[in-house]
Amino acid sequence: MCYDLNRAGGKVYLLRGGRMTGWLADRRRTNRAVIRIAILLVLGGNVLAPRAFGQQQAATLQRQLAGTWTLSSQYMKMPDGSRVEPYGPGTKGSLMLDSTGRYSFQVIGANRPKFKSGARREGTPEENAAAVFNTETFFGTYSVNEADHILTLHLERAILPNWDGIDRTYKIILKGDALQLEGPPSASSRGPMIPYTDWVRAR
Repeated sequence: MCYDLNRAGGKVYLLRGGRMTGWLADRRRTNRAVIRIAILLVLGGNVLAPRAFGQQQAATLQRQLAGTWTLSSQYMKMPDGSRVEPYGPGTKGSLMLDSTGRYSFQVIGANRPKFKSGARREGTPEENAAAVFNTETFFGTYSVNEADHILTLHLERAILPNWDGIDRTYKIILKGDALQLEGPPSASSRGPMIPYTDWVRAR
């Protein structure tokens, strides 16, 4: 076996069979390993980064919706473009969307006659009908379609029994602290009505 001495840069290295031995050879092997790892990280980052960015984007709209909203206006848009306030002027409402996916929705009109008896369960048929007619309230869970900006409310219980267990979808128009929800059309004698509720973030 033949060993040669090679002098370079003021240092002496031992060559064996034309191959470098000692600490320089180890350093070269280490450098090659580091380069391979760096390449893998870069390639892996290029694959994972879009997914991570997509997940961040997917959560953005739902995070922005979470909180308490106060009703600023509620109206129905008719086929001819006119607007109707179904609960009249002075309508108030509240929408609460929490970060765990639960919500509550209330819209209550102002034009409700007070019960003469003063007892909730002792209203006349007319008083009861007016109270229900001017109230829209339900609660349950919700989900957000980030790509299409659609809010789906999964109703657990509603003041209208027919709505128990159904889903209602709304188009989301969000601009800062202003939120507009465009609901599904409702049938009427004048044709389909589209409900709109405008909200501002509660402070």
